[in-house]
Amino acid sequence: MVSRVYSNSCLHGFHDDKLSVEHCLMLVLSEVGEAIEADRKSRRADMEGYRASFGLSDAEMFEKFIKGSVEEELADVVIRLFDLCGMVGMEPTLVYTKKDFGEFMDVFDENYKSLSFCERCFILSCIICRGEEQRPFVNGVINDDLSDVIGASLLFVMAMSRDMGIDIWSFVELKMRYNESRPKKHGKGY
Repeated sequence: MVSRVYSNSCLHGFHDDKLSVEHCLMLVLSEVGEAIEADRKSRRADMEGYRASFGLSDAEMFEKFIKGSVEEELADVVIRLFDLCGMVGMEPTLVYTKKDFGEFMDVFDENYKSLSFCERCFILSCIICRGEEQRPFVNGVINDDLSDVIGASLLFVMAMSRDMGIDIWSFVELKMRYNESRPKKHGKGY
């Protein structure tokens, strides 16, 4: 999936200019914010409508029944994390212990079920920003921490999705098919 996501991003011009790790992580955070906005508007994917629609293209069905939903935005978080992996040539670390999550795992263990979606997104944002370490990836220098940050972020999105009854991988696949049909940079500046 990392290769597919990164290749599609390259084909659509997102890597025509050299991007920093910080730039890409901020775009991940922007997707977390969009997920919060979708949740605030109670916008969930209408999969019954999607499956029952006839006479529409895949893109039209996606736009009508999935676009702007919590599911789509969480899929975008995953896609952007995979794109970053492709950009720096790494696979995310996906095996963690309580020690690896640090203080965020303590919150996750003790209070996770009582947290709102917004609060869970705050924890995800802290994981993406590397929590208490708060060290930037200076000049895009890659180290072992980045793989851990990406892996921990992916696992957290997977846990959030599972607890919300979202098959995140189905939505990643649907969003990838939609993205593959879109214009260069999806009509955006970057």
